[in-house]
Parts: sequence; structure tokens; C-alpha cells
Amino acid sequence: EAVARFDTRANAARARDDAPVRITATTSISLFLTQHAARLSAAAGGLEIVIISTRERLDLARGEAEIAIRMRKPPGDAGYFGQKVGKLAQAFYVRRDVDPATAPVISVSRDVSSRIEQHILAWAAGRPIAARVGDSAARYESIRSSGAVSMAPCFLADADAGLIRLEEPPEATADEIFLVSHESSRQRPAGLAALDALRALFREYRGRLEGLG
Repeated sequence: EAVARFDTRANAARARDDAPVRITATTSISLFLTQHAARLSAAAGGLEIVIISTRERLDLARGEAEIAIRMRKPPGDAGYFGQKVGKLAQAFYVRRDVDPATAPVISVSRDVSSRIEQHILAWAAGRPIAARVGDSAARYESIRSSGAVSMAPCFLADADAGLIRLEEPPEATADEIFLVSHESSRQRPAGLAALDALRALFREYRGRLEGLG
């Protein structure tokens, strides 16, 4: 195990000083990061920031990314560092010109979030489900474009003047946000600077991410 960790750190040390800082996150969090990409780049000394949008758990120890933002507790393996930086809340939204009582209901794929699926089914109270959309950012787009009613991230939908929120964000459907790094990427000053910038960003926008305005 010690040899493997040494090899990982040695590979990280060989990275160019001007190599991009890669951040992996889910689609919804990636959209949030994209809104502040220039700020993150400036904090990392002007280096390129690569935002990798995926639900796959990229291996930080193997250098598949430098930083991960995950919705589950970080691994407890040696060499990993993680901290909770907030919550991602979702709530029901509909377009202002649409009657929520007759709008088609969009749910989620069962393998994405059973908690959100159960909440949507309870809200629908027997109304048929028109479609299932796994990605939360895509559900937001379905609300805007097709006049559906569904759950979307509060930081996206609350900022859209064309939508109205139908409820307070349920605690049961919120996801905790964890900032995860590995000792291999923490050898680079740019990686540490990007981590500091991400902590500050999530602290500043914590209320919006939690649907508190």
C-alpha cells in the first residue's frame, strides 16, 4: 500500500506546473461550477479549469481528476481528504403560464434517486407520469421548454423568472455536497488554490444551493 501511494504521488509530481486543474462533479453541480469557472481559474493562478460532468466516480488516486465534488460521503481510504460544503436542494417548479394541476408530471429514473421518485409520486397523487428524466438539469429544461411540472435544483430554478416554486424544498430529497481531494493532487499549488476557491464559492452560495434565496 505504501509503494502504491508513493507511485501515485510520484506521478502527480511529474505533472506540468501549467497542467489544467480537473474537477469532476454531477451535471447539476457542473452547471453551478460553469457559472463561476472564470473565478475558479483566476484563483488557480489563471490556469485552465476542466469541469468533468459525470456520475461516474473518477479515481483521484490514479489521477483521473484532481478534485471531486460528490453527493455522498468521501472515501475513508488513506490519502483522501473530504469535507461537507453544503447541500443541494430540489423542489417542485412549473412555468408561470402553466396550471400545475393539469401539467404533465416528469419523474426521475428509478436508479437515480428513489427519494426524489417517491416524493414526486406522492405529490402526483395518482396522476400519470409523462416521462422519467434522470438528470436534474434536464428536468429543469423540461419544466422550461415543455410546460411540465417536476423537481429541479433550487439554484437553477429560483433564478428563472419564468418559473414559480410550488413548495419549500423537502429535506428528504436534498443531497449533501462533499469536496474531495487526494494527497497526490494536493502537491500542486494550483490544486490547493482551486480547493480554497471552491470552499469560498460554496460558502458564498450556500443559501441558494439550499433553496433559501
